[in-house]
Amino acid sequence: MTYRAHLRTFDGQISEKTITKDQDAAAEAFTTLVGRTDLDGQKLAAALTYNNSQLAFHRFDRNPGDRDYWRAKLDEIEWPSAGRPAEMEGG
Repeated sequence: MTYRAHLRTFDGQISEKTITKDQDAAAEAFTTLVGRTDLDGQKLAAALTYNNSQLAFHRFDRNPGDRDYWRAKLDEIEWPSAGRPAEMEGG
């Protein structure tokens, strides 16, 4: 169970990568990346994944309200549930 937050160029190069098992640390890393206004207008993206499944993908060449623009809606990220259903209360 691993979260990754990183910057990605459109040719696939990755930088400023955070790899963690801690959801709060992943959220903080992604929020920091998405908040990088110095990257606005560039063909770059901030990606947040969990076990190689994409949770959010913020494109810096998009505007508020556009698809793949997460700056104003970070609270809408659909985080995975903790544990497998059988391990959860009532599962």
